[in-house]
Amino acid sequence: MPQRDRAKGEKPVGILRHRAVADALVLLVIAVVLSSLAIHYEVFDAAHAYSHQHEQLQLDEIFVILVVTGWCSFVYAIRRLLDVLRERRERLRAEGDASWLAVHDPLTRLPNRRGLEQRLERPSPIVGGALYIDLDGFRAINELHGHALGDALLAEVALRLRQLFPSAWLGHPGGDEFVVVFEGVALPVMQQHAVRAMRTLTRPARLQGQRVEVGVSIGLAALPQHGETLRAVLACAETAMQAAKQESRNALRVFEPSMSERQANRAWIEQALREAVQNEVIAPRYQPQVDLKTGHLAGFEALARWRAEDGKMVPPDIFIATAERLGMIDRLSEQLLKRACRDAALWPAPLRLAFNLSPLQLSDPRLAERIIAIIHEAGLAPERLEVEITEGALIREAAVAQDTLDMLRAAGVRVALDDFGTGYASLSQLARFSFDMIKIDRSFIRRMVAEEKQLKIVKSILGLGQGLGIEITAEGVEEAEQAELLRSLGCHIGQGYLFGAAISPEEAAVLASRKGEIVLAA
Repeated sequence: MPQRDRAKGEKPVGILRHRAVADALVLLVIAVVLSSLAIHYEVFDAAHAYSHQHEQLQLDEIFVILVVTGWCSFVYAIRRLLDVLRERRERLRAEGDASWLAVHDPLTRLPNRRGLEQRLERPSPIVGGALYIDLDGFRAINELHGHALGDALLAEVALRLRQLFPSAWLGHPGGDEFVVVFEGVALPVMQQHAVRAMRTLTRPARLQGQRVEVGVSIGLAALPQHGETLRAVLACAETAMQAAKQESRNALRVFEPSMSERQANRAWIEQALREAVQNEVIAPRYQPQVDLKTGHLAGFEALARWRAEDGKMVPPDIFIATAERLGMIDRLSEQLLKRACRDAALWPAPLRLAFNLSPLQLSDPRLAERIIAIIHEAGLAPERLEVEITEGALIREAAVAQDTLDMLRAAGVRVALDDFGTGYASLSQLARFSFDMIKIDRSFIRRMVAEEKQLKIVKSILGLGQGLGIEITAEGVEEAEQAELLRSLGCHIGQGYLFGAAISPEEAAVLASRKGEIVLAA
């Protein structure tokens, strides 16, 4: 409630309270004065005698009525005063509850972000520090089991932190983040506390009849080593937590000055990426794919490229991962696919377009519908589009992936298994899903000429593809010797710097118009 409104609300209660007190005091004074006068002048005796003399007037009954009425009025005033005081106590209690809720999270009963701000406004300790804790996998629990179980997990984490650090200041700024502030505790002891927190919070919990387990990322910063104020130290702890989150599940990091620079770069990348996606600055470039048997161009793979405003190229692995983390990968991928399909529609048939899908996109059950709509809008024949997915995507979203791939293949779109051999269970995926193409990861191609073991792996993959009737593409072909060896082993398509780097849409159109014959020895 705004301060002005609160004042308006309090004014009537204050007036009533003061009026009730004044009325009671006035009545009390009048009663005392009249009683004193009555005693001094023996009013009762005189009134009694007068009533006997004038019995017909029934003055004694009237007198009794007046006395009883007076006392009833006095009692009423006292009761009214007590009611007003009780109403005021209840109002103050309600205002206290509202004030508590303003700075606390009712679920965990820990201070919220506003409560944290109040803590940071207090004087900082000379020695101390903070832990910044983030739950890994909390979002997945919410989506899989519902928000009720997620809320129960947050309450359980808060309970464990209270039991673990009864004398520390605990906060829940929001979401799945928690803060622990220590006073008078040195850095080595805080590191021990952080390890204990990691061990305690990652212990499985039984909530609503289900076994729940999450990971944690913890950042640690200390006074005075990492900052002069508790606010500065908490910011450092959050930066360390972000660094831990990027490393792996269940990671603990102590703040280092270099983290600030990385965090600043991360923030810049995120903001610049939002603007780049908004303005459709990220564009596809096309790397040639060559038929190793004939030496002719077979198609292109679309590769995302981003030149920032300062003219520097941002590596794809950085901005793709950032787009996935920010939930922007669907929009970015759709922009790139639309532009790539429009470009590919201008190439002569049967040149194909290969396009990579993010593993996160396969969680969308409408992905196939959107892809089919895009190629129809661009006027590209479905059989000229080849979507590439990784093994990890199939394991993460197996059921949805199965439906998506079935819909795409039914529409005529080709499906390729990318980075074959580097994932989790390649053979099981080949048995479960249907593919038109297998792409051998560049790590095997790079060393197959010099290392017999790598060559045997490549031969095995080629034999597997031939046995299943699936085309094979080799990525990372950089030497003519590699291309010739692959051709002799029956590999269908080669891709790599030997045949060219990714080129602009205009250059790809020129190469496609010449039907792009490429001599392997060149």
